[in-house]
Amino acid sequence: MTPRSYPTVSRAELSGRISAAYRRYEQLATTVDGDTPIGDWTARAVTAHLVNVMNRYNDFGPHRLGAVPREVNEVNQRELETYAEASVDELLVPLAEEMRRFEARWGADSPIPLDTPIPFHGGATIDLECGLANALGEFIIHGRDLAVATNTPWPLDDRDAIHLCRFATQILPFYLRRPNPHTLQFHFDVDGAEPWAYALSDDVLESRAAVPNDEPDFVLSGPPSAFMLMLYGRADFAAAQDAGLWVSGGRRPELAPLIVELFESP
Repeated sequence: MTPRSYPTVSRAELSGRISAAYRRYEQLATTVDGDTPIGDWTARAVTAHLVNVMNRYNDFGPHRLGAVPREVNEVNQRELETYAEASVDELLVPLAEEMRRFEARWGADSPIPLDTPIPFHGGATIDLECGLANALGEFIIHGRDLAVATNTPWPLDDRDAIHLCRFATQILPFYLRRPNPHTLQFHFDVDGAEPWAYALSDDVLESRAAVPNDEPDFVLSGPPSAFMLMLYGRADFAAAQDAGLWVSGGRRPELAPLIVELFESP
């Protein structure tokens, strides 16, 4: 697993943050028309997706993972058919049950170590801490999707977002868009964490802690929430800059906008 250069987190904190994010989502979803468009989905479909995602944590099967990043779209669409006719209010019932089961298995009292390796989409293996961060991100990101569609405030917490930035250190090598013609080294200097290095060459991305003799092409700095929005495809480079991202160094800083072209969205 990736070495630790991000703040240490307890299981109790992760559990509490996932629960709080779920409650925020639930509260907002009850106010949103189920047919509200959310990208290619609707508010109903987004809520059904969350039921399915949390069910994967509770009733995992290898067939429920995409072997390559975009294969997850097919998995999602197939599982959405189960709830094709359900309203948001109806969907919140099984979502509450899946959250109860999730807490019992993965919550604050679970004995499973956070460094336990688990499989993920794209052929990745990540640690359980990052797997739980992904669950947190599902509610944070999709809740924001609903909020943006309905002009509802949805404040982002940088402590939530920094867990997703650590998740990125493990998942980005598997979510590289291929074929990829670039040869680059870049650093993410996320507020509250040590600088992290990514080196791309020959369709392979190395992810590791930055070291003093690195010579990155560009360095991106800023709050965790800005990185999170960019990496989840909710902000292009200019919008990420508006959210606080900035190019803080590197040999070729003019290449920094390439970052949004390099990865598939989780």
